[in-house]
Amino acid sequence: MAALLTTVRGSSEAALVGAARMGSEGVVRHLLQRPLDAPVADCQNGDALVYAAKHGHEAIVRLLLQWPTHAPVADCRDGLALVHAAGGGHEAIVRMLLQWPTHAPVANCRDGEALTAAAAAGHEATVRLLLEGPTHVPVAYYREKALWAAAAAGHEATVRLLLGVVDCQDGNVLTVALRVAAAAGHEAVVRLLLQLPKHAPVVNSWGYGMALASAADAGHEAVVRMLIQRSQGPRTDSHEYRGALTNAAYGGHEAVVRLLLEWPQRCAAECTWQSSGASHTAALLRAVEGGHEATVRLLLEWPQHAPRADFWDGEALVEAASGGHEAVVRLLLRWPRHAPRADCRNGAALMRAAAAGHETVVRLLLQWPRHAPVADCQDGWALVLAADAGHEAVVRLLLGWPRHAPRADCRDGLALQRAMRKDHDATVRLLQGFTCVDDAADASSKCWRVFRRIARL
Repeated sequence: MAALLTTVRGSSEAALVGAARMGSEGVVRHLLQRPLDAPVADCQNGDALVYAAKHGHEAIVRLLLQWPTHAPVADCRDGLALVHAAGGGHEAIVRMLLQWPTHAPVANCRDGEALTAAAAAGHEATVRLLLEGPTHVPVAYYREKALWAAAAAGHEATVRLLLGVVDCQDGNVLTVALRVAAAAGHEAVVRLLLQLPKHAPVVNSWGYGMALASAADAGHEAVVRMLIQRSQGPRTDSHEYRGALTNAAYGGHEAVVRLLLEWPQRCAAECTWQSSGASHTAALLRAVEGGHEATVRLLLEWPQHAPRADFWDGEALVEAASGGHEAVVRLLLRWPRHAPRADCRNGAALMRAAAAGHETVVRLLLQWPRHAPVADCQDGWALVLAADAGHEAVVRLLLGWPRHAPRADCRDGLALQRAMRKDHDATVRLLQGFTCVDDAADASSKCWRVFRRIARL
């Protein structure tokens, strides 16, 4: 019987919470007035009040708070109803809760979550109401968090309101706001912050550099342009410029990369050839890592300080092969000036492509008409790496290559040993199926003795 009553009561409480969420005032009143098994108004720690406030059902909120028995307190669960009402912009409910005669929640409850939620949603009137609350107005740090939330969401009017209640002499507060607004591409908010008459985020500050890099990383061309035009932009030998250029290149944002490449021509601050070259080289490497062929081509074709396609002895080619970016690999190998050799660094590109299982890139490198790496370079290390990772197709390609194919037992059978340790059964069977042949074209019993010894490990 006790279990049955518990089930019935639980069902009625769930019905009450559901009716409050849906805004069914009549159902809520009917459930509370039931002569038997009626739920209490503050059941489930005030869930009905919280959901009614969250969805803006003002009449139900008032009904629950005024219920003569077991009414939920207005600040239940440390003011969660106020937080949800503020986040939804339900100004009337926020006002009701703050002004409730007993157990009213304070405006800075839950570490200022109500103010932050209202600011993030752009509910300017609710933000103003919380700031003007009768007691416990959110402290400075909570107001700063609200400013950052509004800036990140792009609510210009709310940002303008909060700028009047934060310490604008603290540069860190404004630079964080600038960074989050720039990262999200909110041009109007960025303009507002940059146009502040005093204590605005300064060029070359940490906040400015992060803002520029974040905007470039997301490809927000208009924001990047606005930032670099302020105070003649960053020097091209600065960390801010390099970070922005490399981030834009890695994201493949060709328009932003072009904008940053063009900027030194208009910048009053001259930089050395080495600084610009280093920035462009770093950008090329990031574009290659991202596999952005158009951006790679733009950087290589740029008339001033263009990086060499074979910089660092073919580092770009190695990174492109490692990422499986076949189009970029082909572009670098075909570049008319300073193209990297396909076998640069003793076949490093082939090794990285084989280790990552990029069969098409491995085939492209082996078939390249000039300076192609041999399939058994470094005593078959490409085969070992492919077998270790279980890339069966690459292993088959290398073993079956018509010229300089690696022996299946190269490096004393290390490929088979690695494959067996990693439980790559298909690769193990493939390696065991290849017959090792010595220089005189006779079956090599030594090879199979090595294989049998490894298999017993």
